[in-house]
Amino acid sequence: MNISLTILKKTQKKLDFRTIEITFVIHETEDIDKFLSHLFEIFGLSDTDFSIKKTEGHHGNIIQLIRAHLIRDRVPEITNKILSSINVTDLKTINNDLLYYLD
Repeated sequence: MNISLTILKKTQKKLDFRTIEITFVIHETEDIDKFLSHLFEIFGLSDTDFSIKKTEGHHGNIIQLIRAHLIRDRVPEITNKILSSINVTDLKTINNDLLYYLD
């Protein structure tokens, strides 16, 4: 699973995010309903937040590409959930090094 956060601005004490994109691939042997129910529970999302595209994998197996793109009012709550799950040392590293990775 990939979670991308688009930064709106960074001040000395706070990061403000503009968008969140969550993407992942589910193989046909995996239980998509179980996986999505965990995401719904953790992030407070619903099935209408996700788009699902079925495609064929390299060996002919069915895979599902799942994507959620969230904006505006929902972003702060979800980013707080993500950031609160990261340990303090890693948060400090992210905060200190973030400017090196921004355009």
